Amino acid sequence: MSKNNILLNDLIDPVMPEAIAFFPETIGWKLVFVLLLTTSSIWLIRLVHGYHTNRYRRMALRAIAALSKNHAGTYLNALNSVLKQVACHRYPYSTVASLHGEPWLTFLSTKISEPGFSNAIGHKWQLALYTPNGNGNWTPAELSKLESLVCDWIKNHC
Repeated sequence: MSKNNILLNDLIDPVMPEAIAFFPETIGWKLVFVLLLTTSSIWLIRLVHGYHTNRYRRMALRAIAALSKNHAGTYLNALNSVLKQVACHRYPYSTVASLHGEPWLTFLSTKISEPGFSNAIGHKWQLALYTPNGNGNWTPAELSKLESLVCDWIKNHC
């Protein structure tokens, strides 16, 4: 500055204010932070646990998607096999493993909120599994409907 200006001689340098602390000093905000951190941790743990718990469902759906629909008999048996494996994984093996036919359809229908397999497609499926040459008259629409039923059961069983 110029020393010739008399008006500027009485001015003092400005004082910088104190830095504002990032972390709050009151106990209330600390409690809110701890509560938020705890809630987020519990939510994340439940999310990861649910993801790992439902791994068998994702694997079964991938196995069904990989099945070939070229031969109806092989496809129907493979669907039954995948569904039986899922049920044996989720429910006691001794209860599920020996089920077939009508008791198997009843079991499947009781484990889902929707009617499920108690329709004509379910009965036709079980009949085709246990009768020779009973799987030759399946249309692609029926196979698709059965696959949809099986996938819905895998996704929604309790």
